Amino acid sequence: MVDLIRQQGFFPGGFIAVGNEKEKIRSGFTLVDLKSADSILLGSTTYQEGWQVAGRYYFNPEALQFGNRILDPKHLEGCPLVVIDEIGPLEVKNQGWAGAIEQLISSESVPQLWVVRQALVQKIIRKWNVGDVVVFDLSKDPAELVANTILASRS
Repeated sequence: MVDLIRQQGFFPGGFIAVGNEKEKIRSGFTLVDLKSADSILLGSTTYQEGWQVAGRYYFNPEALQFGNRILDPKHLEGCPLVVIDEIGPLEVKNQGWAGAIEQLISSESVPQLWVVRQALVQKIIRKWNVGDVVVFDLSKDPAELVANTILASRS
């Protein structure tokens, strides 16, 4: 979807979490800065000393700091869209990117694309009452529909 948006000449900021697989099983995630393409291992199913556990994953504290820096409004200057992949249980508990999201929504008026698990959508909407929200189901809605809706909001 980010690629479809880039093809239209819009270069979003924020980050995506790319799934890592080991023997066709999700083994972790790599966090990728959409603006710089820098990346860092975000989480792993393998125990890591000093990493924060959430569900079956261990989260790299350096990657959490990296993600928070990516969401800094100064880092996002000039970006026509902010992508946060994903907002999950840590953020509901005021951990992870929660502080950066608070700062971002109070200082940015650009559209934001938040990836949220279906079970958490209503909790996230209630937690951050950001106004107009469009919810897509990425398992059903075509990427072109999502991209076109985002691009239309820029007009």
